[in-house]
Amino acid sequence: MVRAALLLATAELTRAHPHPPTVTWLRERWHDRTEAPETRLAAAIAWLCLTDQSAPEELRRTVDALADDERAHAMEEALCRG
Repeated sequence: MVRAALLLATAELTRAHPHPPTVTWLRERWHDRTEAPETRLAAAIAWLCLTDQSAPEELRRTVDALADDERAHAMEEALCRG
């Protein structure tokens, strides 16, 4: 959860101070199946917030597979504490 929160914080900073390599790095994180599900989901959300590109089908499948109520509640709780 900490890593997911850090990815979202990185996206916030990148939105304020654009840095294309960070956008690429975030895309790599949601593609990486070795990352924790929370990390992949946060990276997908972060990437979507930073790009004007339409969501590729792979991203849609990733979000559909990873976004569930349990994970959403855990991420919300972790992010609200920080």
